[in-house]
Amino acid sequence: MQVRSVPQHIVKDVLLKSPSAPAWQRAMHDGKLNYGAIVQAPIYSLRTQSSISIGDFADVLKFAGYLQSIGVGYHQVLPPFKLGIGDICPYSAVSLKALEPAYISINRLIEQDSPFFTSDKIFHFINEQKETTSKIKGSKRVDYEGAMAFKYQILKLAFEEFYTMLKSGHDTKEAQAFRAFCKKHAEWLDSEYVPYMLIRNRQESNYWKEWSPELRNANPSAIDLFMREDAKGADFYRFEQWVAHTQWEEIIRECEEKHGVKIIEDIPYLPGMGASDVWANQPYYHLDYAAGAEPDQYAQEGQFWGNHPRNLHEVARDPRPFALPAILMAERGVWAGRADHTWGLADPVRIPLDETQMWKNDPETGRKIYNCIRYFGLKREKYMPSAELMLKTLQASGMVVWGEDLGVEVPGVRELMEQLGILCMPVERWHRDWPKEKKGQPFIHPATWTILSFGCSSVHDSTNHPFHLHELMEPKRYAPNEQALKDLKGEVKAYLEYMGWARMPEPQEMNDQLYPTTLHPILGGNSMLASMAQMDLWGQHLDYRDPILAKETRHNVPGTPNEPGKTENWGAVVPDLPEIMDGRTKRAQVIADGTKKLLRDSGRYIEEKK
Repeated sequence: MQVRSVPQHIVKDVLLKSPSAPAWQRAMHDGKLNYGAIVQAPIYSLRTQSSISIGDFADVLKFAGYLQSIGVGYHQVLPPFKLGIGDICPYSAVSLKALEPAYISINRLIEQDSPFFTSDKIFHFINEQKETTSKIKGSKRVDYEGAMAFKYQILKLAFEEFYTMLKSGHDTKEAQAFRAFCKKHAEWLDSEYVPYMLIRNRQESNYWKEWSPELRNANPSAIDLFMREDAKGADFYRFEQWVAHTQWEEIIRECEEKHGVKIIEDIPYLPGMGASDVWANQPYYHLDYAAGAEPDQYAQEGQFWGNHPRNLHEVARDPRPFALPAILMAERGVWAGRADHTWGLADPVRIPLDETQMWKNDPETGRKIYNCIRYFGLKREKYMPSAELMLKTLQASGMVVWGEDLGVEVPGVRELMEQLGILCMPVERWHRDWPKEKKGQPFIHPATWTILSFGCSSVHDSTNHPFHLHELMEPKRYAPNEQALKDLKGEVKAYLEYMGWARMPEPQEMNDQLYPTTLHPILGGNSMLASMAQMDLWGQHLDYRDPILAKETRHNVPGTPNEPGKTENWGAVVPDLPEIMDGRTKRAQVIADGTKKLLRDSGRYIEEKK
């Protein structure tokens, strides 16, 4: 099939007139923007032979080479920001500006002959830890604790070498680069992240609300005292972020220059409650509330997310704290950002933290549910100006912006996104004509979706495509409750009509010929870009359609935080990634050949960069 390209009036009249025009220009071929495909794969899941349990920035570059070889031009990762202690959710980050040091590739730094990562002390430590790292590498899921401990120790050893050089007064290129980084990022390094980390390390509690009043309230003189008393510690946290940001920027640039693969990151909805962002900008958040979502069939009491919602009046007064994470993403070369929970930017749900107000009874069922209060009470005249300000602020970063539009729709925001040239995110299984309940809530076919969209087969917090097919084939087996079973049965009816099938196949009938046809609608649809989870592609081989394996590779179940010490959520590893990227085995060939055929047949194949 001939490669399609987005109609030129869309390119000229919408895309090239938006603040994202430079980013769209970079995606063009011969003045045209081709339809293409995105693969979703979090950094932590991309474990290779050189990784220490957790995938790292260098693994992203290796994966980009593989994506290029199968005709994919875009890679979407989850937020790579600094994780909390004991909290590995990328959507509850300690900072929306600081990167997670566990993603740093130590091997790449050694291969680059970095003067601080090639000392005898580091090599001795690595040799001493061979037995430990071998055990970490063999973990079935991501061993965050093990990977973090190993890499932090190496970072501390490297910092000692760096600090000696820095204090010697030698004006090396590394010292110059470090000082330039610190100057460029002082706005968040020295007012938020560095003092927060210094203070937290000296407290009995990691949660800033439990600190003494002068520290809890970010008193400037108290902060200044900590910074002066531990100048070396402050430089360590600057060093940690300099190394992480420098490497991630290099990787993003090399993915595009060497392989023609553009990186897409999430723009997280909110930081965690205990984040440096919240501590340093307290008036900017409603500290007596938590963010969340209304009840649905999968979380019948609603969802409590554990983030403080923003004070949107403060955002209107000064949008920069809200915009800064997106600005930094654009500056490091990220091509596009997915605005997480777009409806929540317009009229977010708040849950009182007061136990007497947190819960209420559902009048229909009598069930105890979270007391979900809309910020503007769904009053259009109040939330639309706020929504427009926030979306325009994100767009001004220069990235391509696309908005997650799941959940209860806030009327008018989707139309606003189209006016601004912000792409929406229809997800195949949920993009349906819900009012037509008696007709089975039919699917809205991807062939009719707007061009200005990133169409998805599945997302990080839903079941991946192979497992979802099992849910549709055996709803009684996989539905978590009666309401979910009812909804799945309704979806089966709608899916049969959508696919033109007389009945759902049995699991053993979902063979190598039938499975790819289930990806045809989304790939052959009208969306400018079609986004698929990595497991959606792996599912072309029988081994990865196994329901147990498919379920284990789900990244997150909404409303179900990890229990202490467990990584049921955010711990999935891409199965057999080194083997599949190497391409020599039978199943690797099945996946690669099948993907190329799917993308060529749908006009989404991007020719290999020469």
